[in-house]
Amino acid sequence: MDDPALFPPHLTPFAEAHARELTALRNAPALHWAILVPPAGFGSLPEHDEAYRLLPEPVPLQHATARLSHALYARAVADELTRPTVHNARAAVIPLP
Repeated sequence: MDDPALFPPHLTPFAEAHARELTALRNAPALHWAILVPPAGFGSLPEHDEAYRLLPEPVPLQHATARLSHALYARAVADELTRPTVHNARAAVIPLP
């Protein structure tokens, strides 16, 4: 969030709220949760990209700024709901080349 070239300032309040949410989740051991985060280029790929991977934190800049379609992000979320692989953590959804 510190680099306005990578993170638009108008999104800072949204990101700060998510940071507080993450802290609250990490402090609630009775909950089972996962957060799937799209990269900065979310919504900038055609809807025909085919494969993704979930990348745990920390996410390298090249992946954090990748492009990802809404359809592929939705598939990742649906897959995680039906076959969970992320447990009490945050992971980035990254398209495979």
